[in-house]
Amino acid sequence: FMLPTKGKLLFSSQQKTINNESIYKHISFASPYLQLEDDLSLEQNIWFYKQFKDLQIESSADFCKKAMFDKMELAKPIGKFSSGMKQRLKLAFALFTRSDVKLFDEPHSNLDAKGIDWFSENFHSFCNNSTVILSSNHQQKELSLCSEVLDIEHYK
Repeated sequence: FMLPTKGKLLFSSQQKTINNESIYKHISFASPYLQLEDDLSLEQNIWFYKQFKDLQIESSADFCKKAMFDKMELAKPIGKFSSGMKQRLKLAFALFTRSDVKLFDEPHSNLDAKGIDWFSENFHSFCNNSTVILSSNHQQKELSLCSEVLDIEHYK
């Protein structure tokens, strides 16, 4: 997260202005290139994430169940996860975080059909009270989640 060096960035929530240092608490983000702590276990990553963000799911066991992870994987280092499992974890963090804005960059990347279905179901369940921006490379299944599509190639 970088603070602006020029101009002003104004962010407000529920008629209250948010200072620049705490904007990160109001935004959740997931992308294929987002880094996880590979040396930490799944449970340690969940604990670490909760130090900065407000997850709607309290226990690690409930998080695993909702994010399609087996409880046995709680002790497994993230570095041993497949790319699809890592992507699902990144998406779960963004989905399950109480935030005003949710940003998803190519959410279906590295997911199998079961993972794509999981994301679609949870997208509708956990994004109702947030502004959502989803960027995609014209993946029809991703675009079908959107209520409005802006094609930047044809936008002037």
